[in-house]
Amino acid sequence: KRVIRNMAVYDCVAKVDGEVVACAEVLCAGTRE
Repeated sequence: KRVIRNMAVYDCVAKVDGEVVACAEVLCAGTRE
């Protein structure tokens, strides 16, 4: 299920193709914790 979650995050980045920074911040926070 971890892989699916990562894929979902990447999909989010591809979807917001403009607000990637916001998604990247969430990804960074999740990876850091």
